Amino acid sequence: MKTKKWLIVYILSSIPLLALIAALTIFVDPYFHYHKPHTDLFFYELSNDNERYLNDGITLHFDYDAILTGTSMMENFKSSEFDAAFDCKTIKIPYRGGTLYEINSNQEKAFQNHSVKYIFRSLDYYMLNKESTEKRNHFTYPEYLYNKNLVDDVKYIWNINVLSSIAKSFVKYLKKESGITPFDEYGNWMSEYVFGKKEVLKGRTKFKSPKNFFEFTEQDENRTRNNVQKNIVDIAVAHPETQFYYFLPPYSIAEWGILYENGDLQRRLKEEAITVQLLVGYDNIHLFSFNSKTDWILNLDRYKDSVHYDDKINSEMVKLMREDKYRITKENVDDYLKAETDFFMNFDYNSIF
Repeated sequence: MKTKKWLIVYILSSIPLLALIAALTIFVDPYFHYHKPHTDLFFYELSNDNERYLNDGITLHFDYDAILTGTSMMENFKSSEFDAAFDCKTIKIPYRGGTLYEINSNQEKAFQNHSVKYIFRSLDYYMLNKESTEKRNHFTYPEYLYNKNLVDDVKYIWNINVLSSIAKSFVKYLKKESGITPFDEYGNWMSEYVFGKKEVLKGRTKFKSPKNFFEFTEQDENRTRNNVQKNIVDIAVAHPETQFYYFLPPYSIAEWGILYENGDLQRRLKEEAITVQLLVGYDNIHLFSFNSKTDWILNLDRYKDSVHYDDKINSEMVKLMREDKYRITKENVDDYLKAETDFFMNFDYNSIF
């Protein structure tokens, strides 16, 4: 009997505490699940490690008319540079390693309650030949923050990591520190890595001739077409009032050498060709490729690995897109694809050593 009474007392005394925690979580709302941040009271950290926890709330509740999104290929962009170049108010929504489906799903949500003038988005080669509803399995995905099911909000309201974030906010509140991490810094990883030829090549001394070649099958072609159509083209067709600035990231020549060595170069070029041909011809799609910028892709000192470039390249890309340079159009697409294929298929990859 004493145990039963103790249990009742414990439960009844816990209810006010749980209610207080819930109220604090909803009010501070570090992942913006319910409302925009109270930046006049608290400081909100946009951590690179929590992109998939933060992005949905940013998309739904922030004020903006432009979106900068994509994978790690766009994380070093500064939203302020897009604001200045295109006269807009830009949020940055990074999905490190994100698929076309994952990124497109977020974009579609943005149109539910925002008028969007521009979308700036990276199109990564290695995500083209995927199923049109594929997500990256190795990322933890907080579905309870993305759906409208109030019941599973308990995973957010009484979450130890969320409480830790709230505690940090209150510590800064007591120090009279408020605000939010600027979008220029959100996702930016420049300070975390060493750049240079040594880092890119990682002890490699040559590229071997390919022993086998990957065939680009009819299934590959159909999967690529379906993925690109559903997750890149359709949203632009559905929103002719929005200007979509898509760009193919300038991977370094070392990455193309790896594709050559693995016998995968021709298949990748065919995936790109299908993508490019599907995208050109729409008035509100502006497609750019910087693969012919040899002063970038041949200079390995501007990369931390075979694909990730420094933030100065990001800044230069903003300027070039604003000036409409390196754009692929229906008038030049055939010449672009031929020149690119000739360059990468005939390049002496061992010359970079």
